[in-house]
Amino acid sequence: MDPDFFKRLRETTEDNNRLLHELVRAKRWSTFLVTAKWLIVIGATLGIYYYFQPAINQTIDLYKQILVGADNIFAPLKNAPK
Repeated sequence: MDPDFFKRLRETTEDNNRLLHELVRAKRWSTFLVTAKWLIVIGATLGIYYYFQPAINQTIDLYKQILVGADNIFAPLKNAPK
């Protein structure tokens, strides 16, 4: 066999190995950044909920009071003879 063949084979193998290591490194960074992004999104969502929780609870209580008031208003109509 040609000695030049083995030299080219070694160069090609080293080049492929370098490219594969770059791909693995890029995939690791991608995984890390995607995980960090989702942790930030979930953390921000929980933080916003914690910040607005009093207003949300107040709105829910108001809605419940409106439903009870509507029930009290329309209760005589439900019990009226037909």
